[in-house]
Amino acid sequence: MASPSALQLPLHLVEQQQDPKGREVQRLLLQAHVQLRGSGDVGPALAVVDGESLTLLPHRRWQRRTLKTVFGLIDIDRIGYGGRGHQSIHPLDADLQLPQRCFS
Repeated sequence: MASPSALQLPLHLVEQQQDPKGREVQRLLLQAHVQLRGSGDVGPALAVVDGESLTLLPHRRWQRRTLKTVFGLIDIDRIGYGGRGHQSIHPLDADLQLPQRCFS
């Protein structure tokens, strides 16, 4: 915006160039916010209570999820907990209130 060439442009063209750059800054800020929230690590195993039954999910795996936001795509690195016969559970997804699935 302060370059010699930008200073020669009419304001509407500067505005057109600024929009995508501003959205990228917003996307990077959102990506940084998600990274600051951590990975959802709750320890060596996740305890799941279903009624009176307690199940430990000891298998941990790092997984990356890409999320489409109004500012663009961001990556969410999180830990999934699982065990035999159980679907993976990602505590960070619940903390962030992410949708179960994202359809394109």
